[in-house]
Amino acid sequence: VRLIASVPGYHTGTGLKKWGHMKLRSLLQECTFDEQFKKSPLVYQFSSLGSLDEKWMAELASSMSAGLSEDKVPLGLGEPQIIWPTVEDVRCSLEGYAAGNAIPSPLKNVDKAFLRKYWAKWKADHTGRKKETRWLDSRKGPLGYERKDIEHEVSQN
Repeated sequence: VRLIASVPGYHTGTGLKKWGHMKLRSLLQECTFDEQFKKSPLVYQFSSLGSLDEKWMAELASSMSAGLSEDKVPLGLGEPQIIWPTVEDVRCSLEGYAAGNAIPSPLKNVDKAFLRKYWAKWKADHTGRKKETRWLDSRKGPLGYERKDIEHEVSQN
């Protein structure tokens, strides 16, 4: 288990691979994975959504896809997906609409045209815990997710 710190700013030279996704990339490049992980989906959940652009999203996907399969072939890029709550998700969560106060991102960061292809939705129906989804704790991974275009729902957040 490794804890990788994320430090704001731009890093170059010897500091480039000390922090964030570039540190993750360097660690994953040393790993070998089962064949089943070739082109695996890349499911992201952020505690907040800053000002992302296409270049950064491509860099993150490359970092998250680093590593080799058992036959020494690169894993290859998986399909990036960003888990982000919709209005309906927040409304039906345990905390209800009050949980929406914990979604720390201005609309200008969420409602970017290039992000639309990445949006995915939490889906926990198969667990019998549909109403128990919590949006306050972003450290937890998804119980399940469903690919969905949520452009119209994001604009309502």
